[in-house]
Amino acid sequence: MGLILCSENEAKKPYYIEELSVNIYSIEELCYIIYEHPLLVLDNFISTGLIEFIKIDLGMNILAAQLAKMSQERHSEDSMLIYILEFAEIYRSSEISRYRSELNNLRKLKKADFLKEKADYMFRLRRYGKAIRYYKAVIKMYAEKNPRDKLLAKTYHNVASAFANLFMFDKAYEYYVQAYNILGDKHILKRLYLLSYLDKRDGLKLKYTESLGTDIMQYWDEEFNQTVTKVKQAIDKEEIDNIFKKDPIKLRKLLIEEISRFKVDYRNMI
Repeated sequence: MGLILCSENEAKKPYYIEELSVNIYSIEELCYIIYEHPLLVLDNFISTGLIEFIKIDLGMNILAAQLAKMSQERHSEDSMLIYILEFAEIYRSSEISRYRSELNNLRKLKKADFLKEKADYMFRLRRYGKAIRYYKAVIKMYAEKNPRDKLLAKTYHNVASAFANLFMFDKAYEYYVQAYNILGDKHILKRLYLLSYLDKRDGLKLKYTESLGTDIMQYWDEEFNQTVTKVKQAIDKEEIDNIFKKDPIKLRKLLIEEISRFKVDYRNMI
């Protein structure tokens, strides 16, 4: 598929896609969400609210009426998603066929595997809070029946990484330990070791690095310090100096805008 040109018929009032934290204003944007994010539209995406948006805000009465009819007749959500794509005539038939196959493959996954796929997808989108929610659902399914399962261990690891990205290092530590206790993987041990730089937990290094040689620990220390140095070098000192030379009113406005942006980014992550 090439470039999507949006129609002039844009809604004044947007429809909010909670999973992605985005507003959409057109049928083209709706189709893009459906086609590009199949994992996020499989469960209860076609709602009364969405049908009302299509009818009232987009003015697409025929499409809305057909979706309402399909909903009343209990058609599958997959068939309704396909119908929207076909009605809009944005994607080629070959693309819609591939999309239908992708939906079928996702539907064949076991529930735990599907939730793991969804969690991994949210992680890649940096929606760490939502990823954690799905990972915890997987853990709940596996922890009692298969406490030593590798999928469970990988899920613990990914939960830990999500918490680390949210700067919740105590939680990250807790889940990395769970993963390490199952796999005994040196990669996870390295995460725990480096986490001690960020979480000054007494005895953290000693507890999980007794069996390591000093050469390995020195190598990890050097790697951490090199990373810190690169981060510092990436900060453009001249640019920062220029910011603080600005007019105080402009500086205050700039800082407020940046803080607001960081708040929005963090809220999206959680």
